[in-house]
Amino acid sequence: ELHDSMTSVVMEMAIWIELEFTLVVNL
Repeated sequence: ELHDSMTSVVMEMAIWIELEFTLVVNL
């Protein structure tokens, strides 16, 4: 369970990084 939660957290962070990167590129 701990590994699964860590994986989901890492995936969420990756998604946020992609979103922020996209916003910066658009600006």
